[in-house]
Amino acid sequence: MQSNWNVIVVGAYGGIGRAVCELLHSAGAGLAVLGRDDEKLISLAKVTGALPIVGDAASFADLDAATVSANLTTAFPTCHAAGKTMMGGGSVVFVSTAAARNGIANHEAMAAAKGGAQGLMLSAAATYASRGLRFNCVAPGLTRTPLSAKVTANEASEKASIAMHALGRLGEPDDVARAICWLFDPANDWVTGQVLSVDGGLANVRVRPKV
Repeated sequence: MQSNWNVIVVGAYGGIGRAVCELLHSAGAGLAVLGRDDEKLISLAKVTGALPIVGDAASFADLDAATVSANLTTAFPTCHAAGKTMMGGGSVVFVSTAAARNGIANHEAMAAAKGGAQGLMLSAAATYASRGLRFNCVAPGLTRTPLSAKVTANEASEKASIAMHALGRLGEPDDVARAICWLFDPANDWVTGQVLSVDGGLANVRVRPKV
């Protein structure tokens, strides 16, 4: 990855967000992190050298002030802020979910929110393409983060979830973070309007069950 670039990570102290920050830091990117929990932000900043910005990711004003990646309520203000401030181009990456691309039981709310974020991404990619401002999504499968702990803590539930992924394992935060950082990288500036599945085959691949 190139090192002469700057990134703001919104919702930075979650499992995937933290992995993204650590990868960007190791690549030498200039880094700022936005979130509501100042203690978590400061802790993350100490590890990654990031500039901590305390603010609400659902607030237009806070994101505009941060100046330049999540549910639809944070994606839209992020898109708005990027459009106002990133006049010289750049990259915005939203985190979606495989459940927005493949019907999965009991995922209605998440699928609706993340599906909306994907639609927003496509429209924004078209709106800002002439400026060189790129919009993309990554769509993870089930990834081992604090949010998925309720699933992975139960052995039977975890086993059933693993069986849904063709590659036979759940994702790790770094699996998703590497894809996000690839889309951020200015070296990949001919990629826009894409949903990159990082899901162990969950959305599109079906394997024969073991007998």
